[in-house]
Amino acid sequence: KESSKEMMALLKLSEYQSNIRMHSESKYGDAKELENMALQTVEIVNLFDRLSIEAGEKIPLPYEVRQWAISKILDCADKWEIRFSDIFAILINTIGKDLLKESIRIQQIRDIYGIRAVDEIRNELNIT
Repeated sequence: KESSKEMMALLKLSEYQSNIRMHSESKYGDAKELENMALQTVEIVNLFDRLSIEAGEKIPLPYEVRQWAISKILDCADKWEIRFSDIFAILINTIGKDLLKESIRIQQIRDIYGIRAVDEIRNELNIT
């Protein structure tokens, strides 16, 4: 029974990753699509959390997957020329500060949006 749940989670994870990958290969997109990608990220994180609770053991979504997802979303925002304030609002409102704080790569923010954006993130997420 447990292995079937884990199998289902892995299938969902695979499906999720191909969805995100497909979005990120698109030349054009908008804030709504970024929000959709963020929502899918929250859903997969919640699925793994729920499985952990049901199985009575920790089966978290790997940290690398969360980081990869945020990274892909930011790459899309850059490619689609979405303003920093817009993508940051989407990420905070959809993914939440805690998940964002542990998954965002400051260097990527600096590369795409510059030092002002880094300062805003540090202030908003309490990163020193």
